[in-house]
Amino acid sequence: MFPERLKEIRAAQNLTQAGLAAKLGMARNTVAMYESGGREPCPAILHRMAEVLGTTTDYLLGCTPGHELESAASCESANVRTVREILKMLDQLDERGQSDVLQFAKFRLSQQQGGNRP
Repeated sequence: MFPERLKEIRAAQNLTQAGLAAKLGMARNTVAMYESGGREPCPAILHRMAEVLGTTTDYLLGCTPGHELESAASCESANVRTVREILKMLDQLDERGQSDVLQFAKFRLSQQQGGNRP
């Protein structure tokens, strides 16, 4: 779903792969790989794509049918700010660090769901 949505919204905005790549600070062939399904963006890049394309990560990933953003004020909930902060930090970590964060999040979620909150 992601490759199709990315290509669709890029084309709808009259952006070439090179144009989108320039806005994202990456090579055109990277965008081409995303659109062909040969590569998936990391969470931080996905978030940046959504910002640049004026849509949401949920839309790009196929979780929602519409791609129009709500007003900026409604998008700035505490959860959204937290997710943005986490994505920025994840982007700075190497693959091992990202894996560690994911494992810790899974651990905390299992604790919470089991009612074993510290």
